[in-house]
Amino acid sequence: MFRGLMKSEAMRRRVSWTIAAVLILPFLIYFHAGLQGSAKGPGGSAGRLFGKDIPWDAFEAQRAWVHRQWANQLGGNVPEQLEPMVTQQAWDRLMLLEQARQRKLTISDEALAAFIRQQTVFQQEGRFVSVHYKRVVQAVGLQPGEFEHRVREDLLIDKLVSGIKAATAVSDDEARDAYQEANEQLRATLVIFDPADVAKAAAAEITPERIEADYAARPELVREPEQISAEYAGLTREAIAQQVSPTEEELRAHYVSHEAEFRKDDGVVPTFEAVQEDIRRQVQEPQARKAFVALTLDLEEDVKTQRAFDDIVAARLLARQALGPMAVDAIVSAGWPQAVRDALPELTAGQMSEVLETPEGVYIARVTARQPSKIPPLEQVREHIAQRLKTEAGVRLAREAAEAWRAQITAQQHDGVRFEEASLRTLAPHARRYAATFTRTSVIEPLGAVGAVNQAAFAAALGALTEVLDANGRFVIARPEERLPADEGAFTAEIERWRQEKLTKKQSEEFERWFTQIRAKANLKSFVSLVPGA
Repeated sequence: MFRGLMKSEAMRRRVSWTIAAVLILPFLIYFHAGLQGSAKGPGGSAGRLFGKDIPWDAFEAQRAWVHRQWANQLGGNVPEQLEPMVTQQAWDRLMLLEQARQRKLTISDEALAAFIRQQTVFQQEGRFVSVHYKRVVQAVGLQPGEFEHRVREDLLIDKLVSGIKAATAVSDDEARDAYQEANEQLRATLVIFDPADVAKAAAAEITPERIEADYAARPELVREPEQISAEYAGLTREAIAQQVSPTEEELRAHYVSHEAEFRKDDGVVPTFEAVQEDIRRQVQEPQARKAFVALTLDLEEDVKTQRAFDDIVAARLLARQALGPMAVDAIVSAGWPQAVRDALPELTAGQMSEVLETPEGVYIARVTARQPSKIPPLEQVREHIAQRLKTEAGVRLAREAAEAWRAQITAQQHDGVRFEEASLRTLAPHARRYAATFTRTSVIEPLGAVGAVNQAAFAAALGALTEVLDANGRFVIARPEERLPADEGAFTAEIERWRQEKLTKKQSEEFERWFTQIRAKANLKSFVSLVPGA
């Protein structure tokens, strides 16, 4: 349900500050700028911004929320390699909030309420329902007051960034230039050298002696990775929730004690039967959370007392999955929970992990067997080495042919020989020549999508040769012949679209320029990296 809020049309329209990799929509955080921390780390300061200490708890609330948004966007856990970006974006967020405070920007209670009421995730049959709103917010671990505080700050940042962008304008000439740049075409000659066309010559270079020498010189290229067999067991929060079944007495007691929450705007309280499913979810959710905590504690006790893996699985009625043998590096694609995948490489054969708690569930894992990495005998990998050497030789020969051809053409042109005449004299047996017309971004037949070729061809002077360009494993030299202007009539009909595209680009550049200055002024001194595990 919360994902629906993040992706709603109203949210995308109102929160428009998704600039490159600076921020992810929307980051709603809790920040008290006036607090001071004395120590570096938990309980003290997380760092300094604009000469002020940032309390650790305030920063952690920020980073936790940013982390949640990343997880929501990625549909699961956040890869470890992205954690530095999460931390940086938490700091960026604090910088923007400080700028909004300095400019004395505000969001009225009426504007905040109107925005929240617009979100379809809080509506039923097109109408905002207070009970439904509270339930959705609580389902993501927040109280309405805290959620509304974060939404207000999110809208403050939107107001700040919108104000910065508002100063940017685009003239008709700028829109026309953008249209011409995107739609101007280039007619060019392409000379392509394909490794496949020199395969026979490449194969002739591969002798038994060369294979044996390569095996001796580069054994790591044929090394078989360590293999692992493993299994994990656990329950997801969803599975635990399905096991929880509130009694009718509990449901009716909740209905009576929370009657005011079900009251409609006209003062009418619906019957128990009409809201029974809502009540069931409200009662079931805390019971499921309690059951999840209880299971986690039981598993921790089981692991602490060194209870056998099989006994734990049977006693706790855990779901179980196994894999392997497979390469340790391939575990990342196993589709298992991230925490399980992270734990397995560190375990020895027969060793069980600690309890692995994630936002999705709780698990234990163990490695059942490990097969060490090894270099197989030459005869087992002889054909593999031969094929690799053929591929490498083909690429080298094709590149050498392209560079030699270009050098010869360039030398003859320097002596006054026309390109057409020079190319007839020196065209290599395996080179292929094509005429192509393309824009700066279009696919070039027969190369496919190779942006570097488009860019190099447009950058070259008419009649000049580009350098040898790598085009998806083939090598190409382009000679631009003629520039074909875009249709001016089509621009007149689409001027507003091109104005908007240019405006979006200029606004992004202006915001990035402004925010770069703010980052410099902030003089961030982060203590987060000094804390182990932070």
